[in-house]
Amino acid sequence: MYFIWNIQRKIKAMLWIVVLFLLLLSNSVYSQENADYLKLLEGEASDLNLDDQTKDGQKKTPSRDIKLFSQGLNDSKGGGITELFPGLSQQHFELVLKDNYIGSYLFYKRLSQPKKEEVYRYYQSNSDPAMIRKKIIQVGKN
Repeated sequence: MYFIWNIQRKIKAMLWIVVLFLLLLSNSVYSQENADYLKLLEGEASDLNLDDQTKDGQKKTPSRDIKLFSQGLNDSKGGGITELFPGLSQQHFELVLKDNYIGSYLFYKRLSQPKKEEVYRYYQSNSDPAMIRKKIIQVGKN
């Protein structure tokens, strides 16, 4: 009796393993089908031409407003959608660094005040985030 019961358990376990395997396999097959569908959509969209009104709408200059999730300077949350562009005050510059470039901000906040001002002056002449990161590291080593 025990022998039969043990075999039945093994069969049930094997069936569950097969079912799980098939579920995983079907999930990857669906993803591949979905990718073909997306390629088809991209092919259809590549033939489209924009009219003049739509083209003019895309040429509008981006807003220079600071778009952050946080309202105050002290109550900030990560993930703000903002680019570093020239003309920010030092407080706003630090806030944008904190919200969008946390690694750079962690190095920046360890700098002394004169070194922070040096980085800020550099930012005013070059607002490229990669170059600002290099400047923060360079100033931090001195």
